[in-house]
Amino acid sequence: MMDGTPRAAWVNEPSDEFKARNPQWDKPDTASQAAKGKEKDNEQPQKPMIVVDPRSLQDKLVPERRWIVRDWLPFGYTTALYGDGGTGKTLLAQQLMTSCATGVPWLGMTTMRCPVLGLFCEDDEDELHRRQHAIKY
Repeated sequence: MMDGTPRAAWVNEPSDEFKARNPQWDKPDTASQAAKGKEKDNEQPQKPMIVVDPRSLQDKLVPERRWIVRDWLPFGYTTALYGDGGTGKTLLAQQLMTSCATGVPWLGMTTMRCPVLGLFCEDDEDELHRRQHAIKY
C-alpha cells in the first residue's frame, strides 16, 4: 500500500462474489501504468553485466592497484571511517584531506596528491576551522 490504495496478490482465481463487488479488478491500473512510463523516461541505460572467465586472465599482466594511502585506502573505491563519538574521526579525515591536497605525508605515510572535498554534517564551521588550524603540515 505505497500510495494508500490496497493491492492484492491472487494465488487462485478470485471468487465470483469478489468479481461482482469489484468489476474493475482485472483492469490495468492506469495510474501505475502512467508512473511506470515516467520512470522509463528517466531511467539511465543499464550497463551490461561483465562476465569474467578466469581462464582469460592467464598470461595477462596484473594491473597495478592505485592507492590514496598505500595498503590503506584504495583509489576509486568506497571506504569507511567509523568509531564511537568523540574519538577523532573528523580530525583524522581533515588531516588526510589536508595531506592529499598538499602532498605531504599523513601519519608518516605517503599520500596521493589529489583534489579533496569534505562534507561534514556534525561540526559547525568554527569547529572545523579550529581543527584545521591545529593541523600542522
